[in-house]
Order: sequence, then C-alpha cells, then structure tokens
Amino acid sequence: MKRYLISICAALIVFILVSCGSNSEPAATTVTPSPTPIETPSPTPSPTVVLPAKISLSAAKTILDTDKTAVFVDVRDKTDYDKEHIPGAISIPFEEFQDQYSEIPLRPQIIIYSGCYG
Repeated sequence: MKRYLISICAALIVFILVSCGSNSEPAATTVTPSPTPIETPSPTPSPTVVLPAKISLSAAKTILDTDKTAVFVDVRDKTDYDKEHIPGAISIPFEEFQDQYSEIPLRPQIIIYSGCYG
C-alpha cells in the first residue's frame, strides 16, 4: 500500500513539474473518485485512485467557494506560503512532498497548487 501511495505522489510531482512549464493559468490539480478501480495484482481489494487532472483557476475557485470538504495543498516554499495563501490551505513544500504527503486528509477533492504561472 505504501509503494502504491508513493507511486501516486510521484505522479503528482511529475504533473506539477510539467504544469509549471505550460503557458496557461496557474497550475492546480484535483483528485476525484474514479468510476473504475485501478487493478493491482494484490489479492486484497485495492482503493479507488485517479491520476491527477489539471483544472483551471476558475474551477479551483468554484471548488473553494462551494465544497467546504475540499483540501487545498500549497506546494510552494514556506516563505511564499507565509506571504499569501488560500485560507485553510495546507503547506507542504514541493521538496518535502514525498515525505509529508500522508499529512493530507483523504477527501474526494484534493487541490494541489503552486506558484508556476507560465
């Protein structure tokens, strides 16, 4: 299970790095429930996991305004987080993400954002 979660986090990190190189709105990521569970060779039931999807800034704002259970994770460095951040956002700097991702509450919507504005 731990290896499975590390793989998910690695996919999130790759997605964030790729998003930082785009010429679009600020990078934001959401994880939502999948209609089909991912198959694993394990005999135990596997959790439903969806790879991250890039969403627009306006979609992230809508989630912030309407879904009070959504979790926002700021992966910028602590200095930038301290200057300004989304109210209620969790700060997990990108460099520490692999070690601290377990601090993210499991919710249907987890939005991971950074300061990359292409």
